[in-house]
Amino acid sequence: MKVVTKYWKTPVLSFGVLILCTSSIFFVRSYYNFHINIVIGLFAYMLLTFWLRRKADVPRRKMVHTFLLSTPFIALSIAVLFLPIIHYAPGLIVAPFLGILLGYLLEKATSRILRVAIALVPLFIGLWVYVQFANTWQDFMIYGTLRNGETFKKCPPFTFLKDTVALTNDDFIGKTTVFFIWNTSCVYTPRYIPALKEKYNTYSDKENIAFYLVNIPIGRDTIGADSAYLANYDIEIENLTGPGNEELYHLFGPFGFPLTVVLNPEGSIVFWGSVDKIDRTLQRSRAIR
Repeated sequence: MKVVTKYWKTPVLSFGVLILCTSSIFFVRSYYNFHINIVIGLFAYMLLTFWLRRKADVPRRKMVHTFLLSTPFIALSIAVLFLPIIHYAPGLIVAPFLGILLGYLLEKATSRILRVAIALVPLFIGLWVYVQFANTWQDFMIYGTLRNGETFKKCPPFTFLKDTVALTNDDFIGKTTVFFIWNTSCVYTPRYIPALKEKYNTYSDKENIAFYLVNIPIGRDTIGADSAYLANYDIEIENLTGPGNEELYHLFGPFGFPLTVVLNPEGSIVFWGSVDKIDRTLQRSRAIR
């Protein structure tokens, strides 16, 4: 009982810090909340581990504090097997675990140069997250796969609107068709707009390739909200209107916005994923001669 009384504050403190770190996601409502959440978790748990280990007067207590700091993330690692929280694992589990490891190494280091090097590791990890990992992981969050998106399956019947004219599958037969499916509220869509423009400029001059935006209206959209959005980002690709989310999920399966779907000239789906990965699909298509 004395052991429990002495150490109970450590896991409680760890849970509290985790809540504070995770709350950064809600305070920074943008594409960058993912990066910030990871960097905050790394620094917070590195410093917390270092502080608790420095306070402990014997090696045994140092190790007990270090283990107890890890208990929330051990529990969350098990919860991943049963709950849909894998998308949040980098900031919720991995970053704090790494922070605890760095704090352990920082306290154990004997030279000033080594301590400075360890203390800078979160900055380098944060840079790597910003440059590469965040894009890869957010693709996984949106599309549910780390693969390049190439597929081959029958496309279900659909209807998109061009103004008031209904367009169905048959209207897109004969060309390789790229649909960029989006809405005005998605915070991730601006990240994909440069890639969309690049692919459009690269491939739209091919006679057998057509690009379309497909806007999915949301409840708070006002008349002309989609046109204003496109004008703001200087996008001149033809914009169609799609059905509601529920019907769209029935057509293409669960996904996050924005989604890029490519149909081959016969009308089958040959790509399902991120617009920045469509090159190989288009280059392998019979549309490019």
